[in-house]
Amino acid sequence: MRIDPAGKPAPLTAPSRTRRAQAGFVLPGDTDDEVAGAEPAAAAAPATGIAALAGAAPAAPAAPALDAQAARHGDAMLKAMSDVQLALLDGTTDDACRTLATLAETLPNAADPGLKAVLQSVAVRAAVVLARAG
Repeated sequence: MRIDPAGKPAPLTAPSRTRRAQAGFVLPGDTDDEVAGAEPAAAAAPATGIAALAGAAPAAPAAPALDAQAARHGDAMLKAMSDVQLALLDGTTDDACRTLATLAETLPNAADPGLKAVLQSVAVRAAVVLARAG
């Protein structure tokens, strides 16, 4: 109910529906002719949730698994560098240098950018240790 200026209650009238309201999302400046041929907004909406994943390619291994593997590889490089340094004191560097070179050449992917940067830094340090070992 609404009240008209004379103070008497007047019945509410249903608002008229226009083509613009039936068309869903409409950009400013669209004409009624353009809107009449438009599809409803729900039909144009992109698929979400499981429907969006139905046609997706297989996902890469989970980020925590990648990071754990990369961290183990980094630990192995640090241990190999320590082994090269100990081997330098003994005078037997061949096996230790081969192990370190193999680890430094094959860096795994890490999902975490910080871990990836640390691995690259350790690989550079390994190259320096290898160069010093001759």
